[in-house]
Amino acid sequence: MKLDDFRGDFRFLNEEIEERAKESMENLENLPELMCQIFAQSEKKMAGNKTVFLSKIDDIIEKQSASFKKDNETKVPNFYERLS
Repeated sequence: MKLDDFRGDFRFLNEEIEERAKESMENLENLPELMCQIFAQSEKKMAGNKTVFLSKIDDIIEKQSASFKKDNETKVPNFYERLS
């Protein structure tokens, strides 16, 4: 009886091993294509995010430059007038 149980369990385990081996072979065939698609999508997304990031940095620099220019036009002349 125990031997029959062992044979049944062994057969079940052997079938599971065969199923997993089959799945692994299918994954090996599909994986390179899927990875290429993932990398292509990632590159597109990073390029888009890079553009947005650089435009935000440019906006900050332009605002800061405008602020410095305004300060130079208003505060610096008054500072020199007070010194003299």
